[in-house]
Amino acid sequence: MFCILAWRVFWTTMVGRAAPRADPRLAVTAAEIALLDRLVPDRTAGGRTLSTYVVKVARLGGYLARSRDPQPGNLVMWRGFARLADIALGAALARIAGMWVIGSATERLLASRRAISPMRRSPQRATT
Repeated sequence: MFCILAWRVFWTTMVGRAAPRADPRLAVTAAEIALLDRLVPDRTAGGRTLSTYVVKVARLGGYLARSRDPQPGNLVMWRGFARLADIALGAALARIAGMWVIGSATERLLASRRAISPMRRSPQRATT
């Protein structure tokens, strides 16, 4: 099992370096692309290329993506894919439970807080 995962991490890292303008579906699934688009904001206007999504996965793993940083390595890609797998599992569970609300992340967060927060008391006026 770890051999398959290690192969995917290494292959994605190397193909991201060799063919940065390739289609991102070459290395990540459509569901992962959708999650990455929602979770990791784009830093450049490069478009939807493989290198964009390699950097997004790496940023989940701790890569800072500064202008002078080298390309992401296998360790941050491993961490990023592990975190992405956890997020994908959580999204799938939320979708099954019916908690998935279409809209921005802020709207979903506010809707969930309204649904579970206790009623707040209005501020009391001081009597003089």
